[in-house]
Amino acid sequence: DVSGGTLNLNNATIKNHFGVSWSSSGYNNAVTINIATNGSSVNLNNSRIVHCAALNAGAAIRTWGQSDVKMTMSNGSSISDCFGVTNGGIISLNGSGSTLDMTNSSIANCYAMNGGSGFVMMLGSSVFTLGEGASITGTLGAYNTAAVCARGGAKFVLDGGTISGNTGDNIGGLYIYADSSVELNRGTISNNTAYYDGYEYCEGIYSNAPIVVNEAVTVTNNVCCKKNLTNNGTINGDVTVTGVLTNNGTITGTVTLYIPAGANPNDYFKNTGTHTGDLIVYYTVTDDYPYVLNLY
Repeated sequence: DVSGGTLNLNNATIKNHFGVSWSSSGYNNAVTINIATNGSSVNLNNSRIVHCAALNAGAAIRTWGQSDVKMTMSNGSSISDCFGVTNGGIISLNGSGSTLDMTNSSIANCYAMNGGSGFVMMLGSSVFTLGEGASITGTLGAYNTAAVCARGGAKFVLDGGTISGNTGDNIGGLYIYADSSVELNRGTISNNTAYYDGYEYCEGIYSNAPIVVNEAVTVTNNVCCKKNLTNNGTINGDVTVTGVLTNNGTITGTVTLYIPAGANPNDYFKNTGTHTGDLIVYYTVTDDYPYVLNLY
């Protein structure tokens, strides 16, 4: 436990840790690093967490309900070959004002069973920034487990990092709840897969909140947004939007819009950029007989 103060791991390795501790609330768990008090900090500098596992939240690092917690991973630090169950399988960040900043570090080859969550899950107004040289790759998830999940007022910021080669049953890359937010400033989301075409299915990004894809972002995956989507970058994949799609960048796949009955598709697809795929419009009065408009 980290109970106040700062834990600095410099050139360290933690491996082969398995924790089992269960309570009726499900939140009392023997994780590898547990941050137990407000205002604590954990910094990984060229350090590794390997072959660790825990039941419930955060097999590698966990804070649950503590505010103003600061976590960093930098300088070649890594979390790999770990297994977790529920509420943030590998890292759980839950607390007002709490942050996780990753630069030049990685999460790779981990497995989690979550249920509407992610390998890195944020809750309670926390912020996760995947920065320059940081990556999440090769994860395998079950039960709606994406690589990254933001819910409960949290925010995910992509600022130079990479989310690539991850596999989930319904969502492979990024899962954003309606009560949370996402900033896609710089970086890449690519080659993520989802193996079950069911409820809330999307290989790359599934968001119930608005999305802005900025110029220095490349998404080589499909994108599903239940609110408005503004693309100023490059999306090499299909895009599905329930709301207004504003494209000032490049979209190379099929655009599918769900719009109100009788609405003009041009009011919902505002394209000043490049779109080289088809446009399909579903009027929401019924999906059985969609109106299909092929512009190309």
